[in-house]
Amino acid sequence: MPDHTAHGESAVRVTFPEYTPGGPRWPSLRLRGRNLARRDWSGFSGAVFQATNIGDESVHLALEVRDTPGRNGWVQSYLLHPGATVLRADLALAAKSIDLTHVEEVIIFMDCLLYT
Repeated sequence: MPDHTAHGESAVRVTFPEYTPGGPRWPSLRLRGRNLARRDWSGFSGAVFQATNIGDESVHLALEVRDTPGRNGWVQSYLLHPGATVLRADLALAAKSIDLTHVEEVIIFMDCLLYT
């Protein structure tokens, strides 16, 4: 498997399964509470991460930031074309709908648009 590290020495690799009827509609990676390196994001205007689509077709990916576990938070969707893409989340926009001083959950998931 190729190393997709963009900067630094390491990266996390998450592989979402290809959708099959009856399978998970929104496969996700969830980071909760104490698993977050920092829970106060109020001092940041944005978040940047790189995602690599190793497939041949574009896919929809979404980032959700929640200030209350189990309750919908702020969501930003992205269209990932094949290859590496740098994704930017506008946290100033997120601050209009959630409390960035108390981030409780971060979810990266395959957006439902993929399956419609």
